[in-house]
Parts: sequence; structure tokens; C-alpha cells
Amino acid sequence: MIRCEIKLTGIRVLTQIGINPEEQTQKQELFVSVQLWIKRKAYRLDSNHDYVRIKEAMMHFADQAEIPLLEDFAYQLAKYLKTFCKAQKVEVEIQKPYAAQLMQIESVAVRQFA
Repeated sequence: MIRCEIKLTGIRVLTQIGINPEEQTQKQELFVSVQLWIKRKAYRLDSNHDYVRIKEAMMHFADQAEIPLLEDFAYQLAKYLKTFCKAQKVEVEIQKPYAAQLMQIESVAVRQFA
């Protein structure tokens, strides 16, 4: 078995998130980056991970989720991807542009591990 790191960055998802009343009226845009640590069989196409399926799984998770806190959303997504991808470890970083805009700062981001 070969250890492998897969990294997907800047995936745009929409989800119901936030604790402020103005955030709860519609889905918000988040940008998700994920790093997966996996084991795979050497030189076997059937042991590789399909990046499109990983992206679609993230988008589906976000679409179905109603998790108020960004930290909890990031942790739940990391756990979901760890199971979905059969990964040894997952790191998820999420940027929330709307929160940054409200506070008039450059970025709001959370990083979680599973």
C-alpha cells in the first residue's frame, strides 16, 4: 500500500449556516479546501479516488446541512469525508465570505481535523 495525500482547494458550496437572523434567510456561499490522507494500492486505477465524486459529496453534504456554527460544519464535513473517502485523516478549511464582509475584514476561516 502507498500512502497518498489528496488536496482539493477553493470548492464553492452553498449551505444554510449562521446564527444571526440575517444569515438564516438564505443559503450562504462557503469556500472549502480539503486534504485527505489515504492508502491506495500501487498502480491500480480502481484504487484511486475520483476527485469529482469527492467534490460532489462535499456539495451534497453542504446542500443538506443546517448547521449554525462554522466550526461544527467544518468538523461534521471532515468526519463525513473521512468515512466517504475511507481516509486515515482529513483536514478541512472553510472560508465564509459573508461573515468577513459583515465584519469588514479580509477573511473568516476555520480549520478542523478528523
